[in-house]
Amino acid sequence: MKNWLVLICVLFLAACSTGKKLDAGLIKDNIVVGQSTRDDVLQICGEPLGIRNSADNKKEIWHYAYVKKNVTGLGVLTHVIGVGTEVKSHKVVCDFTIQDGIVVDYDMQEGNIKKMNFDL
Repeated sequence: MKNWLVLICVLFLAACSTGKKLDAGLIKDNIVVGQSTRDDVLQICGEPLGIRNSADNKKEIWHYAYVKKNVTGLGVLTHVIGVGTEVKSHKVVCDFTIQDGIVVDYDMQEGNIKKMNFDL
């Protein structure tokens, strides 16, 4: 019985994430199109996952993505009984367009998803 309790506690706390954590609120509050610099983006978001050039080669697009997944309480229960696992995810994806060292645009998507993965 004690082993099951330990297993349940471990699964309940189970979480994984990819990428550097992005704070959407911090970005919205501190990045100003036409004013913020490349250094401002680096200070708030760190190194980008990728950098690509625009079609005209005059701008850089800096790509950031962060996904965090947690097993929910229901997910622990359904996993233990062998039905599946419910997972809650939080995602932030952001692309900054930089020209001559200045942020000229950015696009950010943020969302939460709750999904049941069934064991078959």
